[in-house]
Amino acid sequence: MLDLTEFAAGSVGIGLIAVVCWFAFVPVLEFLSRTIRSIVARNTDPKQWDEVLYVSLKPAALLAIPGMILWIIWVTGFYFLGANFFVISYAVGIPSHILAACLYVPLLYRWYKLWDRSVPRPDSEASSTSLEVTPS
Repeated sequence: MLDLTEFAAGSVGIGLIAVVCWFAFVPVLEFLSRTIRSIVARNTDPKQWDEVLYVSLKPAALLAIPGMILWIIWVTGFYFLGANFFVISYAVGIPSHILAACLYVPLLYRWYKLWDRSVPRPDSEASSTSLEVTPS
């Protein structure tokens, strides 16, 4: 069982992590977003790229609730009930990854569509005339 010192240290640690995440999470995501854009989609508008990020993050607040529940189930099962690590990790990890995919799959799809629209395409007439063979 946890004694008071361990509980206090754990609570302070969780509090510090929460404060750091509150202030650093969005700037870190924006930095990663800009880095990804500079590597794979230089022709896209940075403001549109960031807007897609913000739109895709809106459901994060709703997905955080089931994510928290899954985390509590894992912690309770592993630390307090003594469940096998692999069993509890698979039982909770698979739904957790599916839940996370609800955020990143739409984001990646929207970024792909934005990139696809920004790729310069040859004119259909120019490409058809350049491929024509003139009889000799």
